[in-house]
Parts: sequence; C-alpha cells; structure tokens
Amino acid sequence: MSTFKRNAQERADTAGFTLIEMMIAIFVSLLVMASVVSVYIAQSKSHSVQDDVANIQQNLRGALVIMQKEIRLAGCDPTQSHLAGFLIATGTELQFTRDIKGNGAYPNLANGSVTDPDENITYQFLNNQLWRTSNALPGQPQSIANNIDRLEFDYILADGTIVGTPPNLSLIRGVQVYILAKTANPSSDLMAPVTYTTSINTNWTTPNDYYRRRFVTITIECRNMWYQQ
Repeated sequence: MSTFKRNAQERADTAGFTLIEMMIAIFVSLLVMASVVSVYIAQSKSHSVQDDVANIQQNLRGALVIMQKEIRLAGCDPTQSHLAGFLIATGTELQFTRDIKGNGAYPNLANGSVTDPDENITYQFLNNQLWRTSNALPGQPQSIANNIDRLEFDYILADGTIVGTPPNLSLIRGVQVYILAKTANPSSDLMAPVTYTTSINTNWTTPNDYYRRRFVTITIECRNMWYQQ
C-alpha cells in the first residue's frame, strides 16, 4: 500500500464524530431528557393532588371528632337543674349547653350551672369555614375546618323524624352533620358535577370546576336529651 493511501486510512480511523452523528446524539439526548422531565412533572402533580386530598380528609376528620365529642353531651344535667340543652338549632348554626364541671369539691363534676368554661358551645358555618365558639373564650370563634362548600345540621326528634328546624328544641334527640369540603388548590383535571342529598332532601350539586371534593356525614346521638322533661 502506498504511503498516501496508508496516511489517508489512518486519518479516517482517527477522525471524530461527523456533524450528522452529533445532531442525532443530541436529538436522542433531548428525547430522553424530555421523557424524564415529563415523568417528574406527572409524579409531582400526582403527589400534590394526594397531599391536598389528605389535608382535606384530615381537616374534616379533626372537626368531626371535636363535634361528636361535644354534641353528644348536649343537655347533660346530672343535678337536674334543667338548665342544659339546645339554645339554637338551625341548618347552619348549633348552640347547646351542658353541665360537666365546676363542682367545688370535685372540679370535673357538675355543679348545677352551665356557666363554667366549655359548657356553652356554638358551631356555625360562615364564610366557607366551620367555627366553634365557647364560653371559655367568649366572642372569640375558632375555625376548626376550612374550605367548606356546604354544611347542614339536621335534627332527629323524639318520635324519630328528621327535620331541618325543630318545632321545639327539647324534642331533639340527635344531630346529623353533613359537610361538603374541597381541596385548597385546583387540580389539572376537570371534575364532573356530583349531586349529594341530605336527610331532609337538600340537594348539593358540585360545580364543574377543577377542585376535588369530599362529602362526609355523621349522626350524633344526644342521649342526655332523653332526660329533659
């Protein structure tokens, strides 16, 4: 082989990538990077949605635990002073008293009054929040649940009927709570409308928007009200 041909072959063997090969490599790299970014964005959105749903569920769970614990003691009147019971019972506001503390010898026992701290409780739905007010902090309502779309209190009477407005507060034997809450942030998916119905046939239809929602209900028996004569 001549010296010229041998040198040409050596230059060909030691040459770098051509422009076309570089462009193909860059294009493939961009495709891989785009796929990775796409997967990351999808996982990030999914994680964000899961966090929002978990937060709303925790938000509702905490509120229901508080309400159940306190409302079930409505009308508690161990001394038969006839002071404890319901004061307000509407679809969006509930106020009641209970005699559960204040005894001089035994502070955690009833004393025949309903003026001790946390013996007068009010729950009210206002401005997309569920508020709790206690005579322990009069005039200082505390939000126990937010991002609430709708809330309704229904009342179980002594004869078993369920009404939105009791004809007589002393007839209340139980409270049904309905709450429709939404996530704090919108999702990327459009949510189809869903209709929920309460015991007194109140229909709640969610709007066609991007917020995920949760509907919860609980029935709280007020056993102490059976002794209200």
